[in-house]
Amino acid sequence: APDYKNDAAYQRIRQSVGPDADEDVVLAEYASLKWLEINRPDYRDVVKQVLDELKKEIMSSRDAILGAA
Repeated sequence: APDYKNDAAYQRIRQSVGPDADEDVVLAEYASLKWLEINRPDYRDVVKQVLDELKKEIMSSRDAILGAA
């Protein structure tokens, strides 16, 4: 992405980490996001599905979880 600094995703990452963040960290985060978008375009759906499954599992086991505490 030769024009990465004008990419909205890069700008969001840059803004979220603050002005003092190491540029290498920002670029690594951006590269990870771009890799996912190219190689697994449905990754957001997959993450949402897995998160929903985890929530259901936690809710169904909440008594056991809270009882163990």
